[in-house]
Amino acid sequence: DVIYLEKGEIVPADIGLLDTNDIMDKEMVCYIDLSLVQGFTPVIRKKASFLTQFLQRSPAKQKWMEYRKILSGKLEYDPPNKNPNIFNGNLKLRKDPKMENLTIDNFIPRGAVIMHTGWIYGLVVYTGKDTKIYNNTDYGNLKLSFIEYMIQYYMILMTAVVVALSIVT
Repeated sequence: DVIYLEKGEIVPADIGLLDTNDIMDKEMVCYIDLSLVQGFTPVIRKKASFLTQFLQRSPAKQKWMEYRKILSGKLEYDPPNKNPNIFNGNLKLRKDPKMENLTIDNFIPRGAVIMHTGWIYGLVVYTGKDTKIYNNTDYGNLKLSFIEYMIQYYMILMTAVVVALSIVT
């Protein structure tokens, strides 16, 4: 699915950057804030795909149907992985004979905030448990204090006593 985001919005899924309204050094660029993802505030520059940059720079929402017409094609990319600095994909549009390699420079992770850019179009790549941020979380290692272990032990013991007494009576 293609997603449209404006300045200040949080990216809801891992996306590949297709187009933006900010031009710098003859490239369509977007700046993202990763403070919600990494805990500190680096502002990172991402580049839009050359194949999908829309030619007219008028208001993006009004040109949505025209933009969708040029997007028919195929995107092949790596399966989800834990490494937040690696993304590889190949984009081939139906109306364009060229193929473009997409890298981490074209990838925006879930949780990033769109900064210094009016709007962007992105192609949703990973969602839910497949996102890079979710793959980097570790919910299996819960650290408990001695008191918490003792509370759990006594709760299980008390539950067993209550069940045994209810069976006896």
